[in-house]
Amino acid sequence: MIRLDQKADILMKYFREGKSQRKISEELNISRTTVKKYVNEFENKNKELEKLKSENQDREKILRLIEEMTEKPKYDTSSRKKVKLTEEVRKIIGDLIKKNEKNKELGIRKQLMKKVDIYEL
Repeated sequence: MIRLDQKADILMKYFREGKSQRKISEELNISRTTVKKYVNEFENKNKELEKLKSENQDREKILRLIEEMTEKPKYDTSSRKKVKLTEEVRKIIGDLIKKNEKNKELGIRKQLMKKVDIYEL
């Protein structure tokens, strides 16, 4: 999931620094389609904002649009499948924890896996 600061990073690297969407996705380790989504969304809302300003629309519409441009990303999680903790997954996690304990005993602290690393694996 993309946080607000990551969204801002994407937009600043694209518009201010002039980096390509591919380069941004490599630097931030984010999918190119995600980068493209936020860039296109911002460009479309910016065009809409310019149109509203040129037509002298009421200020409330303009402020609402600016607020939409700067709010944190929203995700529709209604169609996601729930992840189940199966015995196979429990066994893998247990093996990784045992491996961490062995590495601690051997004094190889740099080889320990963090909780996040175990979760991602």
